[in-house]
Amino acid sequence: MDEVLKHRKAIEEAADKHGLSPALVCAVVECESGGDSFAARFEPAFNYLVPGAAKPANCNKTTERHLQKTSFGLMQVMGATAREMGSAGFITRLCDPAVGLDMGCNYLAGRIARWGEAAGISAYNAGSPRKNSNGSFRNQAYVNKVLAAKARYEKALAGHVALAGHVALAKPELTLKKKNHDSPKQKPKRK
Repeated sequence: MDEVLKHRKAIEEAADKHGLSPALVCAVVECESGGDSFAARFEPAFNYLVPGAAKPANCNKTTERHLQKTSFGLMQVMGATAREMGSAGFITRLCDPAVGLDMGCNYLAGRIARWGEAAGISAYNAGSPRKNSNGSFRNQAYVNKVLAAKARYEKALAGHVALAGHVALAKPELTLKKKNHDSPKQKPKRK
């Protein structure tokens, strides 16, 4: 949880921009990358590429194909998804937390707007919310994992409020002031 909450400010900004719960975004980040903004995963069987998409001039076709088959960053956005959403620079920019969270939240918000929360989470992971004959999602374990993590983050975010120079717990009387080790100690004045 600590690895994910290191990115709390960026997560809250992206979640707010796209109308998502910060707890949900934290949960997706935990399940996708564990909070590692440099996480990358190559998916050789991924075939939904965006041919002819705008890309940097110095990125050859083979590199572009491999980048589109790789997911990057906190929310593990697929390179092809980034291209489909209009990203023209190097796809590795998704490792920048602000870029990856913005793109991932935009994509997740679109899935949820189209299908609702549980089905949107399923679609975020699998492209569409496909179901088994028993009515469960084909990736039900992923959906359950995200929803369980979301519940944990709702409690964590409600119980801990980050303030500049302070760590405030749920009860104000428990506020702890961080020591500032950078400022020199002032000597008391003598009369």
